[in-house]
Amino acid sequence: MARNQPQGIGAYVTGGTLLASRIVNNYSTVNTGDSRGDGLCVEGGTVDRCLIATNGWTGVYLTNGAVKNSLITGHHGMKHNIYSGVSMPSGTGKLYNCTIVGNVSDAATDGRSGLQMAAGTAVNNIIYGNGSVGSCAITGGTFNTNIIGNAVAIGVGNLEVDPKFKDAAAGDFSIKSGSTAVDAGAALPEVDVDFDGVARPQKNGWDIGCYEYVPGSTRTLSIS
Repeated sequence: MARNQPQGIGAYVTGGTLLASRIVNNYSTVNTGDSRGDGLCVEGGTVDRCLIATNGWTGVYLTNGAVKNSLITGHHGMKHNIYSGVSMPSGTGKLYNCTIVGNVSDAATDGRSGLQMAAGTAVNNIIYGNGSVGSCAITGGTFNTNIIGNAVAIGVGNLEVDPKFKDAAAGDFSIKSGSTAVDAGAALPEVDVDFDGVARPQKNGWDIGCYEYVPGSTRTLSIS
């Protein structure tokens, strides 16, 4: 879908629940450096267990409400030093147990290719493999127990490690046995299943990212 507007091209969420949906291949024809989500603009409600992929320059613009258990990948900002994966510029938005990977902002001079955050709460997310200068640009808000691609000065329990995706090249962003993400997350009772509906926790604690580790499972998505 292409629209001549700068926000919420795939979906503009202000309330209710958007569940287990694919928000893919949407783009704006007026990207000006102030894009508010070629994929999603979330100003309220809940987005849960969604694939948000290859939506033009930007994935998710989140100010209020919650985005959880979702995979955000394949966005490509080509100028304006714009974010590509997720932006949380203001408000009380919650980003829980998401995997943000493979988003690139060509003009970024910091980690905004993955997550650009000044407010809200981000907990138990994998933000890794986004752009060439890091995956996070964090200046405010609560930012705890995330796996990240570059060091940040805010938050506690964040891990600057390789999350050990099972087969990223094939689109499998679940985690391998031995991944640091297993059992490393904060307890979030409101996040009681993962992207595929698997119950959390499976072992001794919540895993980080949109997938809970399940031995022997293969979770390959078609992104098109």
